[in-house]
Amino acid sequence: MPQAWAISAEGPRVVPLEDFPAGAGVAIRMSDDGSLAVAMARFGIKELRVWNLRTGRPAGPAMPYAAALWRANGSGSFSPDGKWVAAGSNDGEAKVWEIATGKLVRELKPVTGTVRRVEFSPDGARIATVETQDGARLWDAATGQALSPPLKLSGGTKATAPGGFSKDGRWLLTYASAGGSVAVWDVRSGARVGAQIEHGSDIRPPMFSPDGSQVLTAGEDGAARVWDTQTGQLLAEPLRHGASMSGAHFSPDGRFILTQSASSLARIWAAPPTASARAPEWLLRLATMQAGMVVNDDGDTVDAPAEGPTWDALRAEVNALPANAPLAAWGKWLVADADKRMLAPGFEITEAEARARGLIAAPVVAKDPEEDEPTPASARQP
Repeated sequence: MPQAWAISAEGPRVVPLEDFPAGAGVAIRMSDDGSLAVAMARFGIKELRVWNLRTGRPAGPAMPYAAALWRANGSGSFSPDGKWVAAGSNDGEAKVWEIATGKLVRELKPVTGTVRRVEFSPDGARIATVETQDGARLWDAATGQALSPPLKLSGGTKATAPGGFSKDGRWLLTYASAGGSVAVWDVRSGARVGAQIEHGSDIRPPMFSPDGSQVLTAGEDGAARVWDTQTGQLLAEPLRHGASMSGAHFSPDGRFILTQSASSLARIWAAPPTASARAPEWLLRLATMQAGMVVNDDGDTVDAPAEGPTWDALRAEVNALPANAPLAAWGKWLVADADKRMLAPGFEITEAEARARGLIAAPVVAKDPEEDEPTPASARQP
């Protein structure tokens, strides 16, 4: 019998799931708050069922489907309030049910081909679907009416799944795992946002940073890449994990990135700073000090004047920045004494301490030197 595990400080507690269908393999997806689980058989049984994970009992009656359902770990989705569940099927149906009664409340059509995924927006007002024929589409959850034409990737590539909504519900990610194309869409208008992202290899599901300002992709090329949501521009050099990746994730506060591979190797990285509309003045002064050059009014690069700012003055200015100032965390890290500097902003261990504990991995060198174009200096981490 399938079981749920409740984890607490007192230890795990097993919750058996009553009346769980026997026979064919079953796919399960949990609600975001962990209180519900939707299950559907991958073969044969044409119904959707939901369990209350706190009691182990069904949360409502079985919900029948005319055709085989697409696997639940991709298709089934809960509304934010936990009252509705949605799923797609192999014959082009996308439906929404009320969990407590099993009543069909919405049917999204016309839908063509297999519906690979159905996803509610964070506020529950919209639903995104991805179909094998037309790609992604946005729907009004209250009426079931289409809110957008098919959202298609450039170059004729079909989106295979939505990468999800940003937490504020403003943006939607769609992507094609084969080839690594990713697009960001404005949920209200249905318009594409910025340039289409091209990772350069097959990818795992991409994701937004917690604040929605960045997009993270992880590929079979062994690298993760971080992109600006609104422009599609690369924000840092690739994070070279080294092996074909099984995924990459932001930490809940957005300061770190976890990369992992099928070999169980995991690495933790400092997330790059979010691009700002205008570079802070202290950063321009730092660049001038490091390069010894300035750009004059004619756009020419010339020697910087000898009476420029001193390092001590710049360090004092940067250390006095408020924590929420643009690039403040990275600036304070840059001007710290080298022997006292943490590995990166957010870390609480120096490089020397990390090396002594064997926590720093050897650098990963790209096998193909032409795999990535050089990152422009303006896009690199400070």
